[in-house]
Amino acid sequence: MAPSAATRNHAVAAQPQPLRRSARFQTAAAAQAPPKPDDEFRILKTTNRKPERYDCTTCDRNLSASSFPKYLPTDKCKHLINTCKACTKQHIAMMMDSVTYDKLACPECPQLLTNADVKREASKDVYKRYDELERRGISEKVPGWRWCLNPNCRGGQVHKSLLKQQEPTEQDAVTAGAKKDEKVSSKEPQTKRPSKAKKIVRFFVDLTSANLVDEKDQDIFTCNTCGHRACVPCDRPFHDGETCAQYKARLDQAEANSEKSQKTIEKYCKPCPKCGKKIEKNGGCDAMYCPCGERFCWLCLVPYTTINATGHAKDCRYAAGNNRFDPHAGPGAPGQPALW
Repeated sequence: MAPSAATRNHAVAAQPQPLRRSARFQTAAAAQAPPKPDDEFRILKTTNRKPERYDCTTCDRNLSASSFPKYLPTDKCKHLINTCKACTKQHIAMMMDSVTYDKLACPECPQLLTNADVKREASKDVYKRYDELERRGISEKVPGWRWCLNPNCRGGQVHKSLLKQQEPTEQDAVTAGAKKDEKVSSKEPQTKRPSKAKKIVRFFVDLTSANLVDEKDQDIFTCNTCGHRACVPCDRPFHDGETCAQYKARLDQAEANSEKSQKTIEKYCKPCPKCGKKIEKNGGCDAMYCPCGERFCWLCLVPYTTINATGHAKDCRYAAGNNRFDPHAGPGAPGQPALW
């Protein structure tokens, strides 16, 4: 009996369908593909490297690399970094006590250290001392040199008026010598000295003319670094519109007023026991209130938190035994008399 059409269709459907070419290639590639990274475990062996160490030629110690400076003591040094930081600091400190500031040398070679080198290698207090000595040395060695008076400026320069004062011209020296020889060889009697009256008149004229000095005629030092101005004759910050005498008189008066004010404060004011601020009492009771929030007794300067616990000080009029009532103390404060 021949199979029916439905049976033939079922048999055809049951047979496996042939794979397409692309799908067949994909299946083969997937079978031959290497395993994924997640499926593969690798053990990496790491070795701990020891930190590098070097020998200090000064203290003869084997130290780590961090114990040595990153730069040579000076830019002119040609050797390696063989001295540790501690030895370099100690070397500079010892040299400051034995040689002048301008003779500081590298601990390994004769190259001299500059200001920047000392600031980088030395301690703060040693550098501060070195910097002060260097500034003094420059002002003494360089003719006409002057430092700026601005505390925030480290600049300085040569001032013309000071240069002329320190270095007289050859013509002035020749003229001075000729006048001296002429005075010695002259046989004429010397003229009489001016009388006291003339001296007084001249002194008065000099003061009057000094008050009329214009700013253009004054000797003013202007710093090229920050622009700060200073008066050269009195070595103070420039006092615009005032002579040196007027400026000095004003400073003396301000200082006198400051001392007088300080004496007044010490006489009539007392410090707060908490913040130390000076407080003046101009009447009222003996209980004082400070802006910081502290409340204390004006006579013994004891806070009322302490008074309510242990009472006033022994020398206070409200102390126990004096039988004086303090209305600002708590009812249970020691020494408070009973109210009737």
